[in-house]
Amino acid sequence: MQTGGGKVYKAPKTRVTEFEEDAKAAKKARQQQVYDKKKVGKSELVEEMRREYMKEPEQVYRGMAGGKTREHKHADALEEMEMEEFRRVTWTKDEKKT
Repeated sequence: MQTGGGKVYKAPKTRVTEFEEDAKAAKKARQQQVYDKKKVGKSELVEEMRREYMKEPEQVYRGMAGGKTREHKHADALEEMEMEEFRRVTWTKDEKKT
């Protein structure tokens, strides 16, 4: 016997929600995996194996193992320009840091 007008309580339906923290963590993990794959592909060991299997001629560098870095090439170009033009080039903050 019900004494309240015959209405039955119905619990509200809830929606499934994703937590943003989980989505951010998953996105960050995917980005890290992509970065790691790129980094492995550029490693010296992989390059050496690729040259060996592709039977490319061996290149010999003087100085550093991988040749000159971008910073060294830039510094050399600046120095050469300074010598040709007989003037010093002012360095930016970013260039001073490297």
